[in-house]
Parts: sequence; C-alpha cells; structure tokens
Amino acid sequence: MKSDCVVTQISSNWNLMKAIIKKRWAELSDEDINKIKGRKDRLVATLIDKFEISPEEAEDEVDIFWH
Repeated sequence: MKSDCVVTQISSNWNLMKAIIKKRWAELSDEDINKIKGRKDRLVATLIDKFEISPEEAEDEVDIFWH
C-alpha cells in the first residue's frame, strides 16, 4: 500500500519531480526522465540501465531519495 501512495505522490507532482530527479541524477537525459512518467518502477529501471547497478541498489537509492 505504501508503494501505491509513493507512486501517486510522484505522479501528482511530476513537473516538480522531474527537476529534482535531474538535479539528483544529472547524467539522465530529458528523454530518460520523460520516459519515467512519474512512476517509481520506471525510475528504478532507468537507474539500473543507465548506471548498471543492481535492482536492489536502484530501489535503495530511490527509497532514500524520496524520504
């Protein structure tokens, strides 16, 4: 349930979050960020692909980032 709340929160503030994500992960392109579309799972997948990190590490980074 908590995960659903996070997804909703990210989606509802997406324009603001895009700028914050870009600041945190400056290596992500605008295209990468636009593909995320406010979804935590897509952000995690993008981090895995771009930075070649494990799914667990990507999840941890995103969870720390949101808290």
